[in-house]
Amino acid sequence: ITGIDTKSDPITKGFSEYIGADGKKDRVIIDNNFSLGTAADDRDSYYSVEKLTYMAASGEIDGFMTEYEYILSFSNDTEMFLADLSTVFTPQELSKISDSIIYYTKADGTKIPAAVDLSKTWMKTDTDLYYTRPCYGIVVTASNFDNAAAFIRYAFGL
Repeated sequence: ITGIDTKSDPITKGFSEYIGADGKKDRVIIDNNFSLGTAADDRDSYYSVEKLTYMAASGEIDGFMTEYEYILSFSNDTEMFLADLSTVFTPQELSKISDSIIYYTKADGTKIPAAVDLSKTWMKTDTDLYYTRPCYGIVVTASNFDNAAAFIRYAFGL
């Protein structure tokens, strides 16, 4: 997104205002210094996965935005990387975003609402967000869980 390095992009700026972050003590940081890929010899992707795993384990990452094909890549039946959205949002909120929910399907067939597709939100249509199909989920170990959930409310105008 143009302006992400200076925090002047519309998503960082608008979300900061939405949650009342002053930019000094309380800041919204969107870190786009990750590279996920599928090539076996892709060192950038390898180090990005390692960094994301460490950040999640230490509670340093609250939300995870990436392309559709990677959004569920860190979750498995034993340990979910992303929070179950049905435990975060009311049934009314979930019904308003039902067309955008991305489900993780466990081996037993259980479907867990784990992320949302942002491609039909203003974040994709009204900004120069470079993802083709941006998706977002709340990391289960988020230190600022409420703010991570507020990001979804903000994106969808809930």
